[in-house]
Amino acid sequence: MQDLMDIQDFLNPAEEAVFDDPEDLDEHIIALFEPASDDSDTGEVEVIPKIPISEALEALKKLRIYQEQQEDGNIGLIRELNREERAILVRKAEVSKQQDIRGFFSS
Repeated sequence: MQDLMDIQDFLNPAEEAVFDDPEDLDEHIIALFEPASDDSDTGEVEVIPKIPISEALEALKKLRIYQEQQEDGNIGLIRELNREERAILVRKAEVSKQQDIRGFFSS
């Protein structure tokens, strides 16, 4: 009969012990979640312009029409596109109601 191994020695064998410096570990974890950077990166962040509501609505309309024209069009996607279009139209109505008072007098 063999000697039984202690459960702690089995779960945490001495030859697999890891002795990481906490600072190195932090840097490693942070590097995993940072966006990949190019060598040509100058530290500038690309600013993505805000898409106007009218362009978003037009894009949704085109995608919905495309799906409707397909033989195997995704009905679930068409419903979601319709739902998103309604949500954007509601946002558009809210934005038009919340204009600055100066805009009212300058018209």
